[in-house]
Amino acid sequence: MPVSLWSDIFSFRISGRSPRKHYWIGMLVFLVLSTLVEAIWSALWGVTVTEEAWVIADTVLVGAYLLLYVLLCCLTVRRLHDIGRSGWWILFFFVPLLGWFANLVLGFLASSEGSNRYGPHPYGQQNIESSDKTVELLERLAQLHRQGDLSDAEYAAEKARVLGK
Repeated sequence: MPVSLWSDIFSFRISGRSPRKHYWIGMLVFLVLSTLVEAIWSALWGVTVTEEAWVIADTVLVGAYLLLYVLLCCLTVRRLHDIGRSGWWILFFFVPLLGWFANLVLGFLASSEGSNRYGPHPYGQQNIESSDKTVELLERLAQLHRQGDLSDAEYAAEKARVLGK
């Protein structure tokens, strides 16, 4: 079952997969939100407040920024899973220059076909082999039905089972 865009972007889970569309929209959302946090932080530098108010504001803003960063890391791990890579590949993102290049490559690589060891395809698509096997089973059932080896009720029940209905 496909995951909705917003619940995928704002999720702390590192299991499963996130498609390219979710990754790029997530990157854009995090860029906007982190820029907003930076703008608020910069605006506070020009305001005279008590030390206690500054500590509270500073703590809230640093917390917001860290929250965004952790969410982005979780999204990146799920995107790595989508292309069939371990989440540990995220360490390349912390290497200067290589991180920017890795981000671009990650964003443009297509999802691995069908299910992989990290979960089903994010859009619920089956791989071609699975579809071919389903077609073969349905053709075999139809042949058995034509030969009279399966009754109409048995044929309908088996067909529904193969199709997952």
